[in-house]
Amino acid sequence: MGFGVKWRGWIKFCISSVRFSVLVNGSTCGYFGSSRGLRQGDPLSPMLFILVMDALRKMMDRTAGGGFLRGFAAPIGVLSARRVSHLLFADDTLVFCDADMDQLTYLKQVLQWFQIVSGLKINLGKCEIFPVGEVANIDALSYVLRCKVGSLPTTCMDLPLGTSHKDTTVWNPVIERVEKRLVGWQKRYLSKGDKKKCRSQIVVLSLTLITAVLVRLIGYCVEGSLFLVYEYLENGHIGQHLRGTGRDPLPWSTRVQIALDSARGLEYIHEHTVPVYIHRDIKSANILIDKNFHAKVADFGLTKLTEVGSSSLQTRLVGTFGYMPPEYAQYGVVSPKVDVYAFGVVLYELISAKEAIVMPNESVTESKGLVGLFEEVLNQPEPDEDLRRLVDPRLGNDYPLDSVRKMVQLAKACTHENPLIRPSMRSIVVALMTLSSSTEDWDVGSFYGNQGLINLISGR
Repeated sequence: MGFGVKWRGWIKFCISSVRFSVLVNGSTCGYFGSSRGLRQGDPLSPMLFILVMDALRKMMDRTAGGGFLRGFAAPIGVLSARRVSHLLFADDTLVFCDADMDQLTYLKQVLQWFQIVSGLKINLGKCEIFPVGEVANIDALSYVLRCKVGSLPTTCMDLPLGTSHKDTTVWNPVIERVEKRLVGWQKRYLSKGDKKKCRSQIVVLSLTLITAVLVRLIGYCVEGSLFLVYEYLENGHIGQHLRGTGRDPLPWSTRVQIALDSARGLEYIHEHTVPVYIHRDIKSANILIDKNFHAKVADFGLTKLTEVGSSSLQTRLVGTFGYMPPEYAQYGVVSPKVDVYAFGVVLYELISAKEAIVMPNESVTESKGLVGLFEEVLNQPEPDEDLRRLVDPRLGNDYPLDSVRKMVQLAKACTHENPLIRPSMRSIVVALMTLSSSTEDWDVGSFYGNQGLINLISGR
């Protein structure tokens, strides 16, 4: 095994001198020695087992280095790759080799030598061989190791093998296990109306949404009542800065950065999680600002999970009026484009500092949606003058009209009546990144005149 005389003597001493006791009703009951050598579960096993498995690692490395096991090429750079022949997980080992009788024979010999030098038994009856693609002689190959033939996709130590890491079949069992753990204290500490909302927030924020543009869930408290503990964001939500008193107006560049940060948060839950999450309650009050005036998306209590590639589904109506698109408010049809519409309303808020529903003189009968207010102006032949009147008056003239015009165009595309024409959050992030960098080539025009551009932005 490569261990010196002192190491072997020390290991032998540890194994032969250790004694065990059984607790019966909290009291020790007798002691007995270890007569079976090194085994998992013994108090001394972890350290000694690591040493012994390191011996297997060295044997496998030398076998692969000699060309007796080929493994597969894993890219580690643009022009380089490394061959992976085996992966060790404590006492579980994944071996990668060609569908070649000689390589399986060499592997069997390595395992036999390992049993001799370590005294450990390898249970080949529990081993499986998995063909990748079509392997004509798989039965003959499995006979070399006397192991079973498995099939892909499968899981090994809860790791997916032969399937996409975004496949819902991989993550659904994980989510189910977490939800089962939540059931006990949910019943005890939550009222009926809050259970589903609280579970949604914990599952979303603790499992998959680990990113700088989403509010971080630190933990929860169950002392008497249940509280969710989030990271503290010093500057509150953007509505407080746009319409609150006693605060300096947000500069235009900060508003563009806030729009970009929140767009990145939505793009993350739409594009980079499995399953896909739909927030369903995007509004200015749910976009928080940290001490550096960077924005984070918050409040996932109404989040809806959907399968990857799903276009839409029907559900009960939740959310905030003024931010709901027509297809959702009328028919309950929900898709990621529901969040896109609400984000467009938030863009209008950042421009004008007005509420999503504008009520002149607090008159309900004269109330008008912010989307309709901007559309009236944008439908004019020469909208610039009236557009200036809609811009937050606290900005004065300290803003580039061209930049405002481009953000208005983007907000208009986001709030289009047809959800299929609304851009994806990925396209919105790209547009806002370009706007934020003040690039003159940024062009969101012709959203509706160019069908190819519509398809591209809609992700179709």
